Amino acid sequence: MSIIPLLPTEQQRLAALRALQLLDTPPEERFDRITRLATLFFGVPISLVTLVEEQRQWFKSVQGLSICETPRDQAFCAYALDVQGILIVPDALLDPRFRDNPLVTEDPWIRFYAGAPIRALDGSSLGTLCIIDRQPRDLSPADQRVLENLAQWVEHEMNTIQISQALLQRENEVRLRAMMESTSEGMILLSPKGQILFLNHCFSQFFGLEADQELEEFYTLGMASHMERVFGHDTPQIQEIFSDLRSDQEHQTTRSVHQVWPQKRDLELFSSPVQLATGEHLGHLYTFRDVTRERELERMKSTFVAHTSHELRTPLTVIQGYIELLEQGQLGPVNPMQQDALTVVDQTVKQFSRLVNDLLDFSRIDSGNLTIQKVEVDLHPLLQHVADSLSPQISKKRQTLTLLSPQALPAVQGDRGRLTQVFLNLLINAHQYTPTGGQIWIKTAVEAGRVCITVQDTGRGMSDEEQRQIFDTFYRAQPCLEESGSGLGLTIAKTLVEMHQGTITVTSTPGKGSAFTVSLPFTE
Repeated sequence: MSIIPLLPTEQQRLAALRALQLLDTPPEERFDRITRLATLFFGVPISLVTLVEEQRQWFKSVQGLSICETPRDQAFCAYALDVQGILIVPDALLDPRFRDNPLVTEDPWIRFYAGAPIRALDGSSLGTLCIIDRQPRDLSPADQRVLENLAQWVEHEMNTIQISQALLQRENEVRLRAMMESTSEGMILLSPKGQILFLNHCFSQFFGLEADQELEEFYTLGMASHMERVFGHDTPQIQEIFSDLRSDQEHQTTRSVHQVWPQKRDLELFSSPVQLATGEHLGHLYTFRDVTRERELERMKSTFVAHTSHELRTPLTVIQGYIELLEQGQLGPVNPMQQDALTVVDQTVKQFSRLVNDLLDFSRIDSGNLTIQKVEVDLHPLLQHVADSLSPQISKKRQTLTLLSPQALPAVQGDRGRLTQVFLNLLINAHQYTPTGGQIWIKTAVEAGRVCITVQDTGRGMSDEEQRQIFDTFYRAQPCLEESGSGLGLTIAKTLVEMHQGTITVTSTPGKGSAFTVSLPFTE
């Protein structure tokens, strides 16, 4: 069996073959009807539509065989690829190229073969339409023309696929380009080598490239030459993001950057790799979204919340002061009915004060101005203080609060006031969501270099969906058994815990209660 030479245009041929996307696809009636017709017309037991790859020939349509492929070095069709007309082998046992071929000396016992090449639109040979017999025979000129016509029929079916794919790809490209041009976001597509493959009009507007000369220079010099002028101090961030051009990993990046030229803007930059349907890495798409107005509205909101909260604290402080004077009798005697009214007013003012404090903390978090002052903190007396401070309200609902904590807990580095705020918030939530007569525990444990503090209750519990959202801003589990809150307490608590390099988690069962666990690293 002789060695089959490769065509000089082998790589082009293989590219055309793969572009059809037919390899290893299911049988199709449009090809099977051709091989059935060939079998009947020529009176042969075997007829095939073959596609020849690097190491194999694969059968898109098969009549008379139970296999779907053979090695390329055994394939008669591999010889037909370089033939202008039809390759005819009247008797394989008499042909030195094939007489030792396993397909001749063993099943399927090929003696006669005739194969007409099937070509792609660019002229590349893809495979053949072939007929096979187990008896020696010849093929008349008239029959050769019929086989060529049937092969052209196969070509027509295959090229129709290729044309349809090309039209669809072109249609998709036009649709994609129109969509990218109509968006209010600046988009640029860069190749792995940094070449500009596409940019939309909005990108040109963002970065001062509206004049033809400026745009031509940008295409010539590339993105890197433009960065420092456009982004100023944020240039290193941009360079870091653009450094992943050669990576085809499915990794998306979002960054906030500040533009200084041709005008000042706050931009959100989104980066994503782009791959073709074949899996080839095309490059990266970078999308710039103008968030200047959004950032300004956020700053206005934060300023308003902070200013309003500060303004509310002054009258609240005055009201709280007069309540204390009345309760102490310094403004005259207070009868029992008046004392009850003062208690209600006092609780309402304290609740409102917590709301104002939450709003202030939230505005500090939102603006990045929330700070903590770390010192060595002994957790046991801190937790005892938290439990004692809420004892009157808990007793009023006939709830039982139990502190299960050894006095000799490891100290943590933290802000005493902020940690008190975290645990007080968790205890208030447990109190509010636990019915009259329920139980609440504060438990501590030491695990792997961390102190774990759990506030557990026998309240209403939470669904899985509520647990997923419980730390979200303004989220409140419903229904609450007592007065409403800001919906900010747990969001603030989570932020404060994370500022202490800690974590906060929740486990809950509807109807049985919830447990919030704070884990903090301790000082060795």
